[in-house]
Amino acid sequence: SYQPVAGQTFCNSCDRGRFANTWGHTKCDVCAPGSVAAGLGSSTCTRCSAGRFQSKLGQAVCNLCDEGFYQSDAGSRACHACPHGMFSGTGATYCQNCSAGAIADAVGSSKCRPCIP
Repeated sequence: SYQPVAGQTFCNSCDRGRFANTWGHTKCDVCAPGSVAAGLGSSTCTRCSAGRFQSKLGQAVCNLCDEGFYQSDAGSRACHACPHGMFSGTGATYCQNCSAGAIADAVGSSKCRPCIP
């Protein structure tokens, strides 16, 4: 919590996406990209978990990686495209190999397609 005005009898809660982690704050700090403060009055920011990201400052929610993308690390600002021959679904922490008889011929594939004669 914080209080920017002297002589007050209450403290204000930090908005979502912001935090105050020491006593005597006069303003809230902004969560860095890759982390969020989901609730009001947060004292810390939480790193986005693997399979999620946040590219902007001061956010309350981490985004899921799109289909065809993955993120294996926590606290990330972006997701990576799956390479050729691999695919992923939404919120993936890794890409999967296509099974025998199928291919993913584009970077960032969300599924494999069967080989045709």
